[in-house]
Amino acid sequence: MNPSERIDTQIAELADWRGQMIARLRKLIREADPDIT
Repeated sequence: MNPSERIDTQIAELADWRGQMIARLRKLIREADPDIT
């Protein structure tokens, strides 16, 4: 599993508002700069 997949897994394990907020922020960052790993 690569680091990006591990981060996605850790975010998915957060069942409360934190997981939703971090996932949203991660999506926005990737949209702003797709080359970020």
